[in-house]
Amino acid sequence: MVFLKNRHLLKLTLISSFLSFTVTMVYEGLLMMSPNLTEDFYLGFVLGVVTEFPATVLFSFLINRIGRKKCIYIFQILAGVLLLVSTVLSNTPLSDNIPGRYWVSLVTSLIGRLAFSVSYSSVVLYVTELFPTSVRNTGCGIAGVGTYFGSMIAPYARSLSRRLPLVPTTIIGLLCLVVPFTILNLPETNGRELAHTLEDLERVMTVKATRPKPFCRRLFPCWYSKHAVVNNTHNEVSVHVIHIESSTSCIFQTSHKFINTESSSSGTFSNQS
Repeated sequence: MVFLKNRHLLKLTLISSFLSFTVTMVYEGLLMMSPNLTEDFYLGFVLGVVTEFPATVLFSFLINRIGRKKCIYIFQILAGVLLLVSTVLSNTPLSDNIPGRYWVSLVTSLIGRLAFSVSYSSVVLYVTELFPTSVRNTGCGIAGVGTYFGSMIAPYARSLSRRLPLVPTTIIGLLCLVVPFTILNLPETNGRELAHTLEDLERVMTVKATRPKPFCRRLFPCWYSKHAVVNNTHNEVSVHVIHIESSTSCIFQTSHKFINTESSSSGTFSNQS
């Protein structure tokens, strides 16, 4: 089988399967534990679902500006840290003396869920783009097996949270911090042509990526392109002014010569007459 013979493809498949398993288990586990956010069952579930809307907007804005890998790095680490902080604030007696502990725990948990939703969408897109076109369907199918295992384990998070409230969210937070380290040696797919064959995959996995554009230029490409157009317009205007001035001077010199020639010819004619 080609997935076992090619070491790069095997590495890609194993990492993609682990990513699919991890993000699915964490995503569905957080969704099933949403009612635990507040004392009201329905309010907690609604708050957990509402975070999906800003997460979708944030994902759409950043995914093509900073790239797939940076989205995963930033939001996975942010989600892991915030979820661990929320766990400590809500389940340890040491935090009882913190003023507004309940609200701080709720806000950090919601922001952590929002950050993970952005990372989840980034992982789904990134895994799909990693496989070459010739084996993409099979590769995504194998990686998709991890999602089924993640979906099977996720319901136990709510059951475990009733007996050991500290354990499920701690495991979820630690898994969020592990995910970024698994993609360190994988290529960035944003703004690059996708691999079509196994030879393309070999080249992409072995050759160093070219230096990306500066962060600010990728984050706000419209602003930079607008200023580039303005600068080009000013340059074109200055060039046109130079051309007009040079053309005017040439016309003036030509007309001056013509006048001198005409006056001399008229003088010659009068002398002859």
